[in-house]
Amino acid sequence: MDDLFCEIALGYLTTRGLCALIDSPRIRLRLWGCFLFLTIAGWTIFGVHVSAGSSAPLTTGSLHVVGNRGQWGF
Repeated sequence: MDDLFCEIALGYLTTRGLCALIDSPRIRLRLWGCFLFLTIAGWTIFGVHVSAGSSAPLTTGSLHVVGNRGQWGF
């Protein structure tokens, strides 16, 4: 998990540095779009990898509350 965070942080800093060198707003927008796409893809792949067999759970499970309250707690 820490490796993925470091990779994303390095990618962010690299993207920010490249955007400082580029004058065109359109190219900067495309660059940030690529960064966001790759970041989301990385987290998604990490999540699928974790749920496929690693011991780290993605969710802790749902908490079922028994009582007379409705679905939204009213």
